[in-house]
Amino acid sequence: ICTKCIVDDCDICNVNINTCEMCKSGFFYDILENKCYQNCPPNKFNNTSNNTCGLCSSNCINCSNEFNCITCNNNFYLRNDHHCYP
Repeated sequence: ICTKCIVDDCDICNVNINTCEMCKSGFFYDILENKCYQNCPPNKFNNTSNNTCGLCSSNCINCSNEFNCITCNNNFYLRNDHHCYP
């Protein structure tokens, strides 16, 4: 008997089917939420090197990688070094 993975868009689940090991092609795995996304949620970025959702730096809503913020949280301002400051 096959058991369906509880994580939507997951390609490979671990034995206990409670977590995903690899998402389907074109999806990124968020280990903290145990979900697969086509685009990672706010405060995270699509890490194409390992198909996971990486964390943006602190006070950053939208980033291209962990060092390059694009949009800051409310009451924070983006500077030329691509970091957010109060």
